[in-house]
Amino acid sequence: MQIHRRVSLAPLHALACEVIAECLIVIENEWEFQQLPQVLSQAPEPFWMLGCGTNMVFAQDFPGTLIQFALTTSHLLEEDSSSQVWRVGAGVNWHQWVLQSLGMGLSGLENLSLIPGTVGAAPIQNIGAYGVEFVDVCQGVSLVELKSGQRQYVSAQACGFAYRSSHFKQGKRWSQWAVTSVDMKLSKVFIPQISYPDLQHLQFSMESTLSAKVISDTVIAIRQKKLPDPKKIPNVGSFFKNPVVSSEHLQALKKEHSNLVYFALPDDQYKLAAAWLIDQCGWKGKRWGLAQVHQQHALVLVCNDSAGAVSVMELAQAIVEDVWKTYGVVLQFEPMVWS
Repeated sequence: MQIHRRVSLAPLHALACEVIAECLIVIENEWEFQQLPQVLSQAPEPFWMLGCGTNMVFAQDFPGTLIQFALTTSHLLEEDSSSQVWRVGAGVNWHQWVLQSLGMGLSGLENLSLIPGTVGAAPIQNIGAYGVEFVDVCQGVSLVELKSGQRQYVSAQACGFAYRSSHFKQGKRWSQWAVTSVDMKLSKVFIPQISYPDLQHLQFSMESTLSAKVISDTVIAIRQKKLPDPKKIPNVGSFFKNPVVSSEHLQALKKEHSNLVYFALPDDQYKLAAAWLIDQCGWKGKRWGLAQVHQQHALVLVCNDSAGAVSVMELAQAIVEDVWKTYGVVLQFEPMVWS
């Protein structure tokens, strides 16, 4: 078990801001995992889990303890003629697991290629991209209560999955629990999910040779073109969720904004394109102190200096206020924020 005091978080989160964590604990095996409650009894609170730091914003020093599970095992739980269920450790790199599953001839994760982070973060955020969400493959989540070491298994139906959210992200009940592994049901039978606009061209241009690998390669190319590499330009990907509005709200907006971009959802709700709203307000490429809205993608806020954490949050809040003033729509942050 690695225990570090007064650690710089610059190399440990995607914004690369120079902030300090009072304590960082890295768990590398099951034996160390069992010792965690005793170690935490003497560690400063609050406790937060840290994966790759790709969906976390530290706007100021963290006074508590960050816990990183480096548990990277995976094994097959169940198999039938059409599918396999795999239990994957929380510390496994998400994209590497996607590629591994494709290499085993399994499908279901190809649309989620190149999403940064670890497997343990997937259920918390209910990660999603290009028409597929984590909930579509999840069978259940294994958790541990940090202070007591008590373990619990939560079925997918009880996780409270919603758009970029879950009970683990929103519910106070789970605030001191950590994901240790995730069960995923992947298919041996390839059923393409290409209804998302950026993928629809595959139906016509590659119908005879379409495969999960082709979709994965296409998604990777799109993401690399649209989103800046956080290793080169510090960012946490999409900073804002696409807001969801009622049919009545949508119709009122369309009367004022005929070119409004939106997508239909179940239950007579509609998802608005947050990038479009922000772009229409003139924020794309705009600088704010040491932060900036990316010139090619209005959802991405970049940090131009390691001391720019405060600027990033000020910029984000200014965008939220402007979109509310212009459209009467509330934008919500997608990453978890410590401020």
